[in-house]
Amino acid sequence: MLSTKSEQFLIELRMYLLQRGKKDEDINAIVEELEVHLTEAESRGQSVDHIIGKSRKQHMKNIGKELPTDKEGLLIIIPAAILVIIAYMCVAPAIRGTFKISQNILLFGSLPVFLTMALFAFVFFKGLPKVYPSTKNSMILLIITQLITIGGWVGFYLWLDGRLDTDYFIATPMQSYIIASVCILIFIAFALYTKSWATILVAFVICIGPILEHVIPAEINKDPKYITLTIIISIVIGILLIIYFYKKAKTTSNT
Repeated sequence: MLSTKSEQFLIELRMYLLQRGKKDEDINAIVEELEVHLTEAESRGQSVDHIIGKSRKQHMKNIGKELPTDKEGLLIIIPAAILVIIAYMCVAPAIRGTFKISQNILLFGSLPVFLTMALFAFVFFKGLPKVYPSTKNSMILLIITQLITIGGWVGFYLWLDGRLDTDYFIATPMQSYIIASVCILIFIAFALYTKSWATILVAFVICIGPILEHVIPAEINKDPKYITLTIIISIVIGILLIIYFYKKAKTTSNT
């Protein structure tokens, strides 16, 4: 049984190598090999520092240099990621049935999407491994992330509302729903290809508001109390889903 410190290092190493575009097979092989060494070292009473040294970051860099970069995978994943970003920008207004391409959307629309993705990536790759295996700290971190994300989107739309704009294309309701369906297919395909449901979770955060607008009656939808309650419920659901998939991914990696 590995200590918490050793498990944290293995998770940090896996995330580090993923960010550097290494192959899944190579990542799994090196993590499994290190896990054996760490288990043997701890059984002899030695600490994790005996295997990896005092600098975790330097040890991860050294491992990263030894493993080849998956160049073919990057040629697929980079265009696919750009397509997902475009889908993130389109899906919310498409679900509302008000999809359009305008000057403000082209100039500013990508900003909250990039910020949301950057925040979730930072939390997933850097934050959660640091607080593992504490469920309490993980939930606190995820709650803060959700609040920042939702607050940022609300602030963005309030800032954008009422500003001078020029419409280049306005979709009909049917066209909007078709666009939303295509976006959902893109999210699912990307999640299946990367074997990670993070794409779906980010899409859920973006889409929960527009989806609820279709379900909740208009008079309730404009009530501040119900709006606050809806935000709280969406945050809780999002956190539970993130924890579920995070633990599932950890269990899968161990097996």
